[in-house]
Parts: sequence; structure tokens; C-alpha cells
Amino acid sequence: MIKIMRNKAELREIEINYMAEEISHQLYFIDRLRTMQVLINLLSNAIKFSKPGAQIYIEAIEVPSKSTQTHKQVEINVVDQGIGMTEEHMKPLFKPYYKVQTSESREMNPNGAGLGLKISKDITKMLNGDITYSSEMGVGTCFTFSLNLQCATQEMAD
Repeated sequence: MIKIMRNKAELREIEINYMAEEISHQLYFIDRLRTMQVLINLLSNAIKFSKPGAQIYIEAIEVPSKSTQTHKQVEINVVDQGIGMTEEHMKPLFKPYYKVQTSESREMNPNGAGLGLKISKDITKMLNGDITYSSEMGVGTCFTFSLNLQCATQEMAD
């Protein structure tokens, strides 16, 4: 999946970097399809709203204060160097069919339906997680989705 998104990014001269920090466990029970859908939605937006030459960072972090021996809280950040959003634009962000309406956003994403973030929010809630964001006009946006993952053993995976 990262490879497909990386190809889309390269067509726009955007670089995708990813890293995993302090992940203490290697195997988890996870709804791979739905988790990938959220990641694809967030990466797609990051690519659409970033200008050529920008970088996008995907970062997976385990949150020790919210983790136990059997469950790990993992946060995945998708950080772009895109056009960013104002406070006014961010308030209704997860509403269906909502699209940020600026001349720059319309130019970068003329055909979007405004459903990707709503779907991503619904999926993360269904997975007992959450999705949050921060943004600054002209600087970029960071979306964070968190998942409470049950740890698996190698025997369970086989």
C-alpha cells in the first residue's frame, strides 16, 4: 500500500518517509483492511494538498502510558507540508460531504466528494480508536489516528 501511495506522490514530486518509534511488540491483532483504508485516505489527502517538493511523514508510536501487557495503544501520525487549514475550516472537518473551500484547495482537489475523513473517523471509532488533527495555514497538517491493539504471539500468528 505504501508503495502505491509512494508512486502517486512521486508523480507530484512529493517524498513519503515513514518510521516506527519505540514499538515494543511486533505482532498485533488488527483489522488490516480497515486500518489500511484510514491510512490510504489520510495519505491521499496529504498528497493532494501538498505542493511539489514537499515531504510527508508517517510515524507509528506506541503510547506507553495507555498500554498494558496485553494491549498496546499505537498512534499513527500522517504529517504533511501542505496548504494547511484555518480554525474555521477545521471545525466541520469530519462532517459528510464537507470540503474546505478556498481557491487553492479547489484547484488541488476539484473532484473530491468530502467523504474520506468522515469514513476514516467512523472506521477508527469502530476499531475503538480515535482520529485527531492539527493544522496551520501555509505550514501543513498532522492527522493522528490511535488504535488500542491486542498483542499476539508468534504461535497465534502461525
